Amino acid sequence: MALLVVGDVKLIDAAGNTQPLSKAQVFQEGSTVLSGNNSGAFLVFSNGVAIRVEANTRLTVDKFQQAPFDEDNEGTFLRLRRDPSKSVIELDLRGGTVFCEVKTLDVQAGSTFTLDTPVASFDGKGGLFVVSMTCDLNGNI
Repeated sequence: MALLVVGDVKLIDAAGNTQPLSKAQVFQEGSTVLSGNNSGAFLVFSNGVAIRVEANTRLTVDKFQQAPFDEDNEGTFLRLRRDPSKSVIELDLRGGTVFCEVKTLDVQAGSTFTLDTPVASFDGKGGLFVVSMTCDLNGNI
């Protein structure tokens, strides 16, 4: 879900349809967030992962799956300290910068967080990190 959107941020769905990303909008697997100049978004996932998408960034949610959990017992995004149930997130960064906060994942249950770029892949188990990638107009890194 988009918790905050500033400026020109687009959501491209898996079918290729493009629309402006708006606050509180929910997106699905295969969706791409594309931010323009002086624009950005703050994305949250039900497992507690938070991602700040900076200006001129292209980020695709290749996969997001989460086992059901009891929000009354586990809490919602703002109160989570750990992954409340098995979850799998696979993201693809094709350019730009993202700041990520990954709550402690239950790796024994099979939870994973992966952020791919054309040159590297990051597998997180929890923590804060930044990934930035610069491309020219032809997509060269």
